[in-house]
Amino acid sequence: MAAANAGYYVNVPGAGAAGAALTSLITSYISPTQVTVANNASTTVSGASAKIGQSPALDGLHPTAWMASLMATAIDIALFV
Repeated sequence: MAAANAGYYVNVPGAGAAGAALTSLITSYISPTQVTVANNASTTVSGASAKIGQSPALDGLHPTAWMASLMATAIDIALFV
């Protein structure tokens, strides 16, 4: 982890509700092994490989929250055109 990762999204397999992946915004950098995220993990995991980025889909399938909000905005605008 690096201080520049603040503002990016992180995806942690198994750390979400019922063992689903947790995708959350990195809100602050603490150390090379610690960051603060916007959403708490629901499940404790060990040895998971986290993915960090600004990709529209960190897991390759599901849109991140910011991409979903962009898609919803685009749909709303399209409905009023």
